[in-house]
Amino acid sequence: MRHVPRLIQCLGDLWGFSPQETQRWWGAMEHSRWSEATSLRRTLYYYNQLGPTPERSQHILCSILTPQKTLALLENLCQEGVLARSDASQIEEKVLGLIDATGRWVRLEIVDEVEIEVEH
Repeated sequence: MRHVPRLIQCLGDLWGFSPQETQRWWGAMEHSRWSEATSLRRTLYYYNQLGPTPERSQHILCSILTPQKTLALLENLCQEGVLARSDASQIEEKVLGLIDATGRWVRLEIVDEVEIEVEH
């Protein structure tokens, strides 16, 4: 089993992913060679190393991993062949269940080593 950074584990928990879904999503991110996934992976590693703050967490969800960017990323991982269509669809359904009619994250909160909260 590959190491999943704490930030990624918290995002998976926040989005209601099972540990296996988080593993598959992050594994696809690690194997991807496409620029969008590579750039995002580096950014998430950087944020993971910086450590949690409410501002960073807000920035991750409101700027870096917006619902639209997250869904597009899943599609790209599937098109690249590093994430199975069945896994992508399963994860997409969970993401779609966390957005409102305007396409924004609904109120999300994690109280753990990494705090991630979104309020509108």
